Amino acid sequence: MTQLLQAALNWDVLLALAQWHRVTPLFYWHIKQGGGWEKLGDEVRSHLSQQFQQNLQNNFLLTTILLKIMGQFQAQDIRAIPFKGVILAAQVYGNLGLRQVSDIDILVEKSEVAIAQKLLQEAGFFPAQVLTPPQQVLRLKSNYEDVWLHPESQTPLDLHWNLLPPFFPCRISVADLLSRSQPYTIGKSCLPSLDPVDLLLVLCVNGSKDGWLELQRLCDVFYCLQKYPHLDGGELLQRATSYDCLRMVLLGLSLTQLLFHQPLPVGIKEAIECDRMIPTLTQTIYQRFLTPTPPQLSLLERAYFPLQLQPGWLKKLMYCAKLVLPINERDLESIHLPPLLFPLYYPLRLLRLMAKHARDVKRNLFC
Repeated sequence: MTQLLQAALNWDVLLALAQWHRVTPLFYWHIKQGGGWEKLGDEVRSHLSQQFQQNLQNNFLLTTILLKIMGQFQAQDIRAIPFKGVILAAQVYGNLGLRQVSDIDILVEKSEVAIAQKLLQEAGFFPAQVLTPPQQVLRLKSNYEDVWLHPESQTPLDLHWNLLPPFFPCRISVADLLSRSQPYTIGKSCLPSLDPVDLLLVLCVNGSKDGWLELQRLCDVFYCLQKYPHLDGGELLQRATSYDCLRMVLLGLSLTQLLFHQPLPVGIKEAIECDRMIPTLTQTIYQRFLTPTPPQLSLLERAYFPLQLQPGWLKKLMYCAKLVLPINERDLESIHLPPLLFPLYYPLRLLRLMAKHARDVKRNLFC
């Protein structure tokens, strides 16, 4: 670390990249622990220290909000499990300040979304987007989360009833995750948390869903493997296969091994070698991480990456159909049709999507 910091570094670019990849707290921490802190200029040290303290204060606030709302959920016997966010920072990073967090994520079963929304409203939260009852019905069918805002801090709380948008063919059972959850203590409160195998699976799926654009997603996987070095690789493969997300999981583990030289659970390396797409996808993302500027993916690139994660043509066709065809709440914003004319929403949706993305498509086709 000390030798690296003695090189001629463009700190403006480096600090901007750390912020974009959401790893500024980790960057600060490892420089402090690695003995290179005194090699930095006063301005850089001041910036990193300020960013770390701000993140730590923010995470304490998020923890307070999370504990309060989870207490209300538990009082009403709502089965809910927080994931990512501050609980991940505490559980696998071992330090609440090491993970940059901007929101709260809570997972419930779809059957309990309505009562969870009611409790959030009673707690003072308000929806980021006000929907009519028909729009809310479509949101539950065509989406996987609903965003609520804290009344004072405006902190987003993402209420999930699934982990992925419906256009991903894989289906992870929320009931299974809840049934296998384990207690985790934060301060004087006990919260349910994902069991280690489920946690690693969810982290890999979450990173793959977003295209592995941010380095933080891989840091999550790395710290999870560090926390649970004896994790059952066979069980992980079995669950990933049963939920149709094996390639997503293997990609996350392949990237983590390449970037961090992290040993993988037993059986994972062999599974990676059996999927010919994994090395190609791994190298594509790895080269993206080496660029000195944040990646700027077009609409087509964002849509094409998840397509590559689908094994077989049938899953690929299902992905395309579910991406384009289902009517969602936004299709009801411009026009409200009576139930008998509901099929007309499909051509109207196609026209809306074409108009919305025509410029991006034209740029990718002709530039």
